[in-house]
Amino acid sequence: MSVLVTPRENVGSWSAAGNRQDCLDRQMYVNQCHVVNKMLRDAKASYYSSIISENSSDPKILFNTVNKLLHRRVDRCYPAAPSTIELTNSFAKFF
Repeated sequence: MSVLVTPRENVGSWSAAGNRQDCLDRQMYVNQCHVVNKMLRDAKASYYSSIISENSSDPKILFNTVNKLLHRRVDRCYPAAPSTIELTNSFAKFF
């Protein structure tokens, strides 16, 4: 794995066309992006693996972890009302 370099050092002037150094700078920047993205993937995999292994006997935490990984969200369904005031009043009347 290559040494991590700050993105500011790698950006350079790769947008200017026609210069060989610009192409090299851009390639260094792209390579560094790949390195950083791999590091992020590895860190996430390690994090979620540890959560799963530590909580193997707790189904609630396991299912919550799977839902986070799959980006699942519970849709909130509220009754239809023309305004929030009418909704709160009908709620108060119900209870």
